[in-house]
Amino acid sequence: MKKTTRTAAALGTIAVGAISVAGCYPTGGDMFSASRAWAAGAGPTAVRMCESGNNYSINTGNGYYGAWQFDYPSWHANGGGQFAAYPNYASKDQQDYVAYTYWQRAGWGPWECKPW
Repeated sequence: MKKTTRTAAALGTIAVGAISVAGCYPTGGDMFSASRAWAAGAGPTAVRMCESGNNYSINTGNGYYGAWQFDYPSWHANGGGQFAAYPNYASKDQQDYVAYTYWQRAGWGPWECKPW
């Protein structure tokens, strides 16, 4: 008689233990900790105030959206699509996260408003 061995994968079941994600981020907080701290600074606040009046849900119909006034391509190129199709539908933390990611790559260059 031939012995048959069946693995969990072959049976379609895999046991997964509980995983804690606390502390998995460099700051020890959640994925928004660093961008949240950055966005609270005077420079980013000044840029948001100039760009949109600090209105995270703004859509003025000019092709720019949210507090940081992202255009659609820039939003998606910097990871915004994981949160919402358009920035004005994303949360404050999500918009700040994408702005922080963009700022780390390009500085203040992409924004018409500057913090100085």
